[in-house]
Order: sequence, then C-alpha cells, then structure tokens
Amino acid sequence: MILVYLVSWTLLIEGTLCDHFRGGTASWKYNRGRNEIDITRRTFWTSTFVSNCIGDDVGSAFTSYDCDGTCYLQQDLISCTDRSTTLNFATGERMFSYRISSTLNGWFSNCCWIDGSFWDLKIFIDVANKLPETVNTSPVTLVLPVIRIQYGCGQGTVHIPVEDADGEDIIKCRWAQESNQECGEVCRRLSENSLDRLQCTLNVESAGVGTYIVALQIEDFSSVGSSDTPYSSVPLQFAIDVYSSSQQCAELPQIFSSQSDRSRVFIMTNSTWTQKIVATSSNGSRISEIITASPSGLRKSNLTPIGNSSQWYINVSWTPSNTQLGPHIFCYA
Repeated sequence: MILVYLVSWTLLIEGTLCDHFRGGTASWKYNRGRNEIDITRRTFWTSTFVSNCIGDDVGSAFTSYDCDGTCYLQQDLISCTDRSTTLNFATGERMFSYRISSTLNGWFSNCCWIDGSFWDLKIFIDVANKLPETVNTSPVTLVLPVIRIQYGCGQGTVHIPVEDADGEDIIKCRWAQESNQECGEVCRRLSENSLDRLQCTLNVESAGVGTYIVALQIEDFSSVGSSDTPYSSVPLQFAIDVYSSSQQCAELPQIFSSQSDRSRVFIMTNSTWTQKIVATSSNGSRISEIITASPSGLRKSNLTPIGNSSQWYINVSWTPSNTQLGPHIFCYA
C-alpha cells in the first residue's frame, strides 16, 4: 500500500534566481527480495540547465556520488517528474541499489547553488540497528525548491513534510553540519533558533528580505528509551525567498483540492488515484501555472480555466507500481 502525503503552498512568483542547483533530497528502503538497499535521490535544477527535462524524457546532469570512499559515479541520470517555467526549475528522481551489510555514508556533491556555493547532500544508512526483527527504512521528505514568503504578512512558519514507513519511529529535523560533510558551503544560513527539531518547522518571521538556503538532515530515532543515535539520516536542501511587494497580503492566490493540506491518502499498488487542484486568483489576474513536485509516474493535465471565473485547475492522476511501496510526498502551489 502507498501512503501519499499532500502538501500545498501559496506562492506569488516574482523575479528569478541565478545558477543551476535548486536543492534536493534522498531516502532509502530495504529490498528484502534482493537483499539490497534502494536509494532514491531527487534533485532540483534550473529548467534552463536541464533543457531536456520535459515530460517523460530523461535528463542528465554532472553530479558526483561517493560512498565511504569505495564508489564514484559521475553521470547521474534523472527521470524527470516536474518542470516549472515561472519558478525556472526542473526536477526528477532516480533509484539505484546498493548492497551493504551494516552501515554506509553516501554523498552527492557538486556546484553551484544560488550564490555559486558548492553543496553536499549526505545520507546515512544503518541496516543492522533493528535486527533481527526487521530492517529500518529512512524518513521521506520533499518540498518545492523555492518557498516564497511575502515580508510582513505573517507567513513566516514553514512546515517541513516528513513521513516514515516504520510508523513507530520518532522523526527529528536538525541543521546540516559542515563538520559532518553534510552541506558543503551552504550550512546554517538562518539562525539556530529558527528550527523546531521535533515539529520540523522553520520560523523566518525575523528574517529580512533576501534568499536563504536551507540545509537540513531528517533523522529517525527509536521510540523506546532516549538514544541520541539515529537509525538513519537523510538530507533536504531548498531555498526560502523572503520578498517585499506592493501587493496586499490578502491578494495572494489560493489553492484548493478535495484533500486538505498535509492530509494522508492510502493507495493500493497498480490502482489509480486522481485529484483536481484548483487555484483562485484574489485580484482577478490570470493563474499562469500550478507548480508541483511529484512522485515518479504522476500525470498532470494542462491548466484549464473554469468558465469566466478567476479559477483555474489541473487534474492529476497516479498509478503507483510495486516498486513504489512506501510513503511519497506530493507538493503543489
């Protein structure tokens, strides 16, 4: 059975950001049939950097992958899932398998973030910490690559969506550490106290106008006892753009769907889930795009107006395969 975690944001698109990397994440799960770890890596780039990332095409971009000094891959082929012209990004994911007997530290790294900085995405895997009963599965997380917040409008809390197939584990978020090779040159761009580790929320009310790179590690812990050692650690990097605008706060467009924000939907494999997503303009202007970050295989229709109103909609559908068992996060704005 598949668990889909639905997350919606309201964004007002203004301006552009430079350089090609827009963030990413990774997760892992144990494949008992092959006795291997399946690692899923998602990356956001500018759409101009990965120009062939359209529809179901496969885009590629130079990214190094290193695991405890024993393996190295230069070309990372990504199956594209989403593309936005207004936010200038393309994204996709790739799953590959790796056989380990105990622990593994893996790094994805390259250049360049918005400000030209080098970056690292680090994943920690431990397959022995729950034996002999079971093997751990890492948390899953996903956000849009740029979350835009209008300054002074009371929108300063950012919820980081996280899910864990193990259910009973405790999930915590923390800042990625340069000393652990988790973030390259993009570590700690916001204040220490802006992150609530247990709720996985960021408070940027006190942040001034500007673009802030966020580099986090999402970790799962035992719900028994008080161990400070995580079962696993997965990365999440994205940007928060705090902007000023002459528009009133209430003029932001609104997003509606049949499921509420941060709701959970259970889907059987090889069955089709559908949803209609509606965007409403508060000032009568045209909605140019509904932006998504989707699981592989999710289909999205063209943006269509509803009569002569200020509403526009898309239909999405997804038929998950047997290889996609576990939680997935679907973001839209």
